[in-house]
Amino acid sequence: MRFDFTHFEKMSAEQIRAVEDIVNREILQNRPVHWQVMPIEEAKALGAMALFGEKYGDEVRMVEVQDFSRELCGGTHVRATGEIGLFVLRGESAIAAGVRRLECLTGESARAWLQGRADIAAQSAVLLGCRDEEVVERLERLQQERKALEGEMRKLRHSTSRDIVGELVRGAHKVAGISVAAAQIEAAGVDELKQTADLLREGLQSGVGVLAAVIGDKVQFVCVVTKDLVEGRKLKAGDIVREIAAVAGGSGGGSPHMALAGARDAGKIAEALNGVEKIIAEMITRLEPGATQG
Repeated sequence: MRFDFTHFEKMSAEQIRAVEDIVNREILQNRPVHWQVMPIEEAKALGAMALFGEKYGDEVRMVEVQDFSRELCGGTHVRATGEIGLFVLRGESAIAAGVRRLECLTGESARAWLQGRADIAAQSAVLLGCRDEEVVERLERLQQERKALEGEMRKLRHSTSRDIVGELVRGAHKVAGISVAAAQIEAAGVDELKQTADLLREGLQSGVGVLAAVIGDKVQFVCVVTKDLVEGRKLKAGDIVREIAAVAGGSGGGSPHMALAGARDAGKIAEALNGVEKIIAEMITRLEPGATQG
């Protein structure tokens, strides 16, 4: 069963529970249900509620739940609210600007749905090694432990990144007087790759750094250029990373100081990185025709 209504924000869990409580309370009251066909104006005069978005003719069917509600409705088939049995509000969502939709279950469908939820809770308790009523508490504790572990992992990766950067800086080559460092590294995500690249730029002080990593099913390249080279020798990270990524069938770009590129062919990473020095040398030649390489 679906019910659309005008509302401008998502219903809270408390509001959903309140709706369920009201409906189920009226079901338990087993109130008599009556209906009659009458002119629409007469129904409105009696205070009958019209459903959102519905169109009505001159005559309408008014359903009355004794001492509770009067509505224009063509679909109820119960003589008393108790025949509904049970009501569950399964979901609430937006279907248009300012319009929300309730998805509800009644009777046996509602009971089966609740039983399914109870089964999930019981299975979760078994997996977590706790009682049903302790599932939420145990999950919250696991979330806290996960966050703590993720924090420790970030610290460890940051420390490892500094070690990697130190080795790259010490092993940097000179190209037209510019320190160049390039390598493939391990990175959990693009943010971590960029953070390591930032460390590399700081370590080089004056130079160009290029890092590559396989993240998911995609190759990611990042290039960093120190400020003095961007301003003094007009090198741009976006131009450099674009040419490097092209070797692996990719493309990208970004700011003069840092740029990202993606590619699909992980088998071409070594070839792309081996060509970094040549790409920079050729770029310097174009920018500074008289520059000496090496």
